Amino acid sequence: MKKLMQSFSKFTLFVLSVALILFYNFWGCQQVESEKEMKPWVGKWTFVELVDSAGVKSPGIGVYHYYDNGTFASQIITSMDRPNLTSNPSTFEEYKAAFDGYRAGYGTYTVNEEEGSLTYEYTSNLRPHRVGQPTQVYFEVKDDIMTLNYKEAGFILALKRESGLVSQK
Repeated sequence: MKKLMQSFSKFTLFVLSVALILFYNFWGCQQVESEKEMKPWVGKWTFVELVDSAGVKSPGIGVYHYYDNGTFASQIITSMDRPNLTSNPSTFEEYKAAFDGYRAGYGTYTVNEEEGSLTYEYTSNLRPHRVGQPTQVYFEVKDDIMTLNYKEAGFILALKRESGLVSQK
């Protein structure tokens, strides 16, 4: 009888373990899917184009990462013919020419879904005056394209989704 009870306990533990695994795999993953629908901006996005307030399009390369924990990082280069710094020490004109078409920063973001905006709080930025200053950007996601309207800066950025949910702890 004792052996029967031990076997029954092992069998019960096995059945409960399988049930828990099945529950997690089938119902746990659905929560991630609904999060994906709730947070369409989260993921890795690559540069498509930048359009300034005069309608001039700039080619370029770059990437934006929006993590599901409310952090982001971005790098965009819109000046494809950036000169090298050749003087030692480099001149102001060389620095200006090399960095004018480059944007980079990281920090945290909050979302106002009603008005379709993200507010960045930069921890670091190539333009130091941006650090600690909230920057509001209006966004729209359609299919795998996200547009970011930097109204204050006077340009609209188009990005293409490269990957889905990005998790960072």
